[in-house]
Amino acid sequence: MGSTKEIAEAIGARLTERGCQTEVRSAETVDSVDGYDAVVLGSAVYATRWRPEAVRFVRRLRYQLASRKVWLFESGWLGKRPSTITATQGARHRASRVSAPTPTVFGGRLDPDLATGVMDRAFAKRMSGDARDWDEIGSWADGVADALVTQHK
Repeated sequence: MGSTKEIAEAIGARLTERGCQTEVRSAETVDSVDGYDAVVLGSAVYATRWRPEAVRFVRRLRYQLASRKVWLFESGWLGKRPSTITATQGARHRASRVSAPTPTVFGGRLDPDLATGVMDRAFAKRMSGDARDWDEIGSWADGVADALVTQHK
């Protein structure tokens, strides 16, 4: 529904502001990460699962990713912020396969006007809301930028 894309764009903009050369692309459009020093990959989470295109991205490019700095994030929880926020088991597994730190979890957004399909629309109507914390997302992106700037000194 576009929430994760908006988070990725905000992260990309923050990295650019911090002096990093960035490119924000959809996972299914990337055939290789050659020419990139680092990768930030995010996925929406539905029913504790990453989007298939993000899973395929890690599977296809696992060896290329393992030789770069990689950060993973997922978006998905709605409503009141949970007292304990833990990345999904699948995200933790993917992070370990590419030597990335523990994935970060951001709140998500469900908008019934953007939902497609009968089941998605019904779910979005019951669970609609926006739990994204833009300050938290910006702060996390600053941490990524700090790591990249330190790497290039």
